[in-house]
Amino acid sequence: MIAAFFYATFPIRQQAQRGDWDFKLSAVYTIGILDFVFTDEAHEQRRDVVHRVQLKDHYNRLFYDKLTFIYLTLPNFTKTAEQLESVQDKWFFLFRHLHELDEIPPRLREKVFLSLFEKARIARFRPEELQAYESSLKYYRDLKNVIDTAREEGREEGREAGWQEGRLENQRAIAQAMVRDGHLDDATIARYTGLSFDDIERLRGGGRDASG
Repeated sequence: MIAAFFYATFPIRQQAQRGDWDFKLSAVYTIGILDFVFTDEAHEQRRDVVHRVQLKDHYNRLFYDKLTFIYLTLPNFTKTAEQLESVQDKWFFLFRHLHELDEIPPRLREKVFLSLFEKARIARFRPEELQAYESSLKYYRDLKNVIDTAREEGREEGREAGWQEGRLENQRAIAQAMVRDGHLDDATIARYTGLSFDDIERLRGGGRDASG
Protein backbone atom coordinates (compact mmCIF):
# COMPACT_ATOMS: atom_id res chain seq x y z
CA MET A 1 0.00 0.00 0.00
CA ILE A 2 2.90 2.35 0.76
CA ALA A 3 4.22 1.85 -2.79
CA ALA A 4 0.77 2.72 -4.16
CA PHE A 5 0.80 6.03 -2.28
CA PHE A 6 4.32 6.73 -3.54
CA TYR A 7 3.39 6.25 -7.20
CA ALA A 8 0.18 8.24 -6.73
CA THR A 9 2.24 11.31 -5.87
CA PHE A 10 3.77 11.45 -9.37
CA PRO A 11 0.67 12.62 -11.31
CA ILE A 12 -0.21 14.93 -8.42
CA ARG A 13 3.19 16.62 -8.51
CA GLN A 14 3.08 16.88 -12.30
CA GLN A 15 -0.02 19.04 -12.02
CA ALA A 16 1.72 21.64 -9.87
CA GLN A 17 2.36 24.95 -11.61
CA ARG A 18 4.91 27.66 -10.98
CA GLY A 19 3.67 31.13 -10.11
CA ASP A 20 -0.01 31.87 -9.66
CA TRP A 21 -2.02 28.66 -9.28
CA ASP A 22 -5.48 27.94 -7.93
CA PHE A 23 -4.34 24.54 -6.57
CA LYS A 24 -7.11 22.72 -8.41
CA LEU A 25 -6.13 19.13 -9.21
CA SER A 26 -7.57 16.64 -11.64
CA ALA A 27 -8.60 13.30 -10.21
CA VAL A 28 -5.86 10.68 -9.88
CA TYR A 29 -6.49 6.95 -10.17
CA THR A 30 -3.85 4.39 -9.21
CA ILE A 31 -4.51 0.92 -10.63
CA GLY A 32 -2.82 -2.14 -9.13
CA ILE A 33 -2.95 -5.55 -10.80
CA LEU A 34 -2.66 -8.21 -8.09
CA ASP A 35 -1.85 -11.90 -8.41
CA PHE A 36 -2.95 -12.52 -4.81
CA VAL A 37 -6.06 -11.93 -2.69
CA PHE A 38 -6.49 -9.79 0.40
CA THR A 39 -6.55 -12.12 3.40
CA ASP A 40 -8.70 -9.74 5.44
CA GLU A 41 -11.52 -9.47 2.90
CA ALA A 42 -15.05 -9.94 4.16
CA HIS A 43 -16.56 -13.22 2.99
CA GLU A 44 -18.98 -11.50 0.58
CA GLN A 45 -16.07 -9.66 -1.07
CA ARG A 46 -13.83 -12.64 -1.72
CA ARG A 47 -15.15 -13.09 -5.26
CA ASP A 48 -14.84 -9.43 -6.24
CA VAL A 49 -12.24 -8.67 -8.90
CA VAL A 50 -12.36 -4.87 -8.64
CA HIS A 51 -11.68 -3.18 -5.30
CA ARG A 52 -11.93 0.61 -4.97
CA VAL A 53 -10.14 2.26 -2.06
CA GLN A 54 -10.34 5.91 -0.98
CA LEU A 55 -8.94 7.77 2.01
CA LYS A 56 -11.19 8.44 5.00
CA ASP A 57 -10.68 10.49 8.14
CA HIS A 58 -11.08 9.33 11.75
CA TYR A 59 -14.84 9.93 11.48
CA ASN A 60 -14.97 7.47 8.56
CA ARG A 61 -15.77 10.32 6.20
CA LEU A 62 -14.26 10.56 2.72
CA PHE A 63 -11.10 12.61 3.10
CA TYR A 64 -10.32 13.40 -0.56
CA ASP A 65 -12.55 12.43 -3.46
CA LYS A 66 -9.95 12.95 -6.20
CA LEU A 67 -7.58 10.17 -5.15
CA THR A 68 -8.75 6.62 -5.81
CA PHE A 69 -6.89 3.33 -5.69
CA ILE A 70 -8.29 0.52 -7.83
CA TYR A 71 -7.02 -3.00 -7.26
CA LEU A 72 -7.72 -5.84 -9.70
CA THR A 73 -7.63 -9.10 -7.75
CA LEU A 74 -7.00 -11.46 -10.64
CA PRO A 75 -7.22 -14.78 -8.73
CA ASN A 76 -10.91 -13.94 -8.19
CA PHE A 77 -11.51 -13.84 -11.95
CA THR A 78 -12.37 -17.42 -12.91
CA LYS A 79 -14.04 -17.17 -16.33
CA THR A 80 -12.65 -19.31 -19.11
CA ALA A 81 -11.85 -18.01 -22.60
CA GLU A 82 -15.18 -19.37 -23.87
CA GLN A 83 -17.10 -17.47 -21.18
CA LEU A 84 -15.73 -14.02 -21.99
CA GLU A 85 -18.46 -11.53 -22.87
CA SER A 86 -17.64 -7.92 -22.07
CA VAL A 87 -14.50 -5.97 -22.92
CA GLN A 88 -13.75 -5.90 -19.18
CA ASP A 89 -13.90 -9.70 -19.06
CA LYS A 90 -11.40 -9.90 -21.89
CA TRP A 91 -8.93 -7.53 -20.23
CA PHE A 92 -9.16 -9.41 -16.90
CA PHE A 93 -8.60 -12.73 -18.67
CA LEU A 94 -5.64 -11.31 -20.57
CA PHE A 95 -4.01 -9.84 -17.47
CA ARG A 96 -4.35 -13.14 -15.65
CA HIS A 97 -3.35 -15.59 -18.40
CA LEU A 98 -1.06 -13.69 -20.80
CA HIS A 99 2.10 -15.35 -19.44
CA GLU A 100 0.76 -18.85 -20.07
CA LEU A 101 -0.99 -18.51 -23.44
CA ASP A 102 0.57 -20.40 -26.36
CA GLU A 103 -1.90 -18.99 -28.89
CA ILE A 104 -4.41 -16.15 -29.09
CA PRO A 105 -7.92 -17.24 -27.98
CA PRO A 106 -10.64 -16.60 -30.60
CA ARG A 107 -12.46 -14.21 -28.25
CA LEU A 108 -9.37 -11.99 -28.13
CA ARG A 109 -8.78 -11.69 -31.87
CA GLU A 110 -9.55 -7.97 -31.88
CA LYS A 111 -7.23 -5.20 -33.02
CA VAL A 112 -6.36 -3.86 -29.56
CA PHE A 113 -5.59 -7.31 -28.15
CA LEU A 114 -3.66 -8.45 -31.23
CA SER A 115 -1.48 -5.36 -30.87
CA LEU A 116 -0.83 -6.20 -27.22
CA PHE A 117 0.05 -9.81 -28.06
CA GLU A 118 2.54 -8.59 -30.68
CA LYS A 119 4.21 -6.26 -28.18
CA ALA A 120 4.33 -9.05 -25.61
CA ARG A 121 5.92 -11.39 -28.15
CA ILE A 122 8.60 -8.82 -28.98
CA ALA A 123 9.20 -8.16 -25.27
CA ARG A 124 10.13 -11.84 -24.86
CA PHE A 125 12.85 -11.71 -27.53
CA ARG A 126 16.34 -12.61 -26.46
CA PRO A 127 18.80 -9.68 -26.71
CA GLU A 128 20.18 -10.86 -30.04
CA GLU A 129 16.65 -11.40 -31.43
CA LEU A 130 15.57 -7.95 -30.28
CA GLN A 131 18.63 -6.38 -31.92
CA ALA A 132 17.91 -8.19 -35.19
CA TYR A 133 14.25 -7.15 -35.05
CA GLU A 134 15.09 -3.51 -34.37
CA SER A 135 17.69 -3.52 -37.15
CA SER A 136 15.16 -4.93 -39.61
CA LEU A 137 12.54 -2.44 -38.47
CA LYS A 138 14.98 0.46 -38.85
CA TYR A 139 15.91 -0.78 -42.32
CA TYR A 140 12.23 -1.00 -43.22
CA ARG A 141 11.48 2.51 -41.93
CA ASP A 142 14.47 4.04 -43.70
CA LEU A 143 13.45 2.48 -47.00
CA LYS A 144 9.83 3.44 -46.43
CA ASN A 145 10.86 7.08 -46.05
CA VAL A 146 12.76 6.86 -49.33
CA ILE A 147 9.81 5.15 -51.00
CA ASP A 148 7.31 7.70 -49.70
CA THR A 149 9.47 10.54 -50.99
CA ALA A 150 9.84 8.83 -54.36
CA ARG A 151 6.11 8.29 -54.50
CA GLU A 152 5.36 11.98 -54.01
CA GLU A 153 7.89 12.91 -56.67
CA GLY A 154 6.51 10.23 -58.98
CA ARG A 155 3.00 11.59 -58.62
CA GLU A 156 4.18 15.06 -59.43
CA GLU A 157 5.89 13.80 -62.57
CA GLY A 158 3.02 11.53 -63.55
CA ARG A 159 5.01 8.29 -63.29
CA GLU A 160 2.68 6.24 -61.13
CA ALA A 161 3.33 3.01 -63.05
CA GLY A 162 7.06 3.27 -62.49
CA TRP A 163 6.49 4.02 -58.82
CA GLN A 164 4.37 0.90 -58.36
CA GLU A 165 7.07 -1.32 -59.82
CA GLY A 166 9.75 0.41 -57.76
CA ARG A 167 7.66 0.06 -54.63
CA LEU A 168 7.27 -3.68 -55.16
CA GLU A 169 11.00 -4.10 -55.69
CA ASN A 170 11.74 -2.20 -52.49
CA GLN A 171 9.20 -4.28 -50.57
CA ARG A 172 11.00 -7.40 -51.75
CA ALA A 173 14.37 -5.94 -50.76
CA ILE A 174 13.07 -5.20 -47.26
CA ALA A 175 11.58 -8.69 -46.96
CA GLN A 176 14.83 -10.25 -48.18
CA ALA A 177 16.75 -8.42 -45.44
CA MET A 178 14.27 -9.63 -42.82
CA VAL A 179 14.53 -13.21 -44.11
CA ARG A 180 18.33 -13.06 -43.88
CA ASP A 181 18.09 -11.96 -40.23
CA GLY A 182 16.35 -15.27 -39.57
CA HIS A 183 14.44 -14.14 -36.47
CA LEU A 184 11.12 -12.99 -37.90
CA ASP A 185 8.24 -15.23 -38.96
CA ASP A 186 6.36 -14.91 -42.23
CA ALA A 187 3.36 -13.17 -40.62
CA THR A 188 5.57 -10.40 -39.19
CA ILE A 189 7.41 -9.91 -42.48
CA ALA A 190 4.11 -9.80 -44.40
CA ARG A 191 2.72 -7.19 -42.03
CA TYR A 192 5.72 -4.87 -42.38
CA THR A 193 6.25 -5.26 -46.14
CA GLY A 194 2.78 -5.92 -47.56
CA LEU A 195 4.04 -8.96 -49.49
CA SER A 196 2.04 -12.17 -49.72
CA PHE A 197 3.05 -15.36 -47.96
CA ASP A 198 3.83 -16.89 -51.37
CA ASP A 199 6.28 -14.07 -52.15
CA ILE A 200 7.99 -14.52 -48.78
CA GLU A 201 8.18 -18.28 -49.28
CA ARG A 202 9.89 -17.73 -52.62
CA LEU A 203 12.40 -15.45 -50.91
CA ARG A 204 13.07 -18.10 -48.27
CA GLY A 205 13.63 -20.57 -51.08
CA GLY A 206 16.63 -18.63 -52.28
CA GLY A 207 15.07 -15.80 -54.23
CA ARG A 208 15.06 -17.67 -57.55
CA ASP A 209 11.49 -16.53 -58.27
CA ALA A 210 11.50 -13.35 -56.18
CA SER A 211 11.32 -11.10 -59.21
CA GLY A 212 8.53 -13.07 -60.89
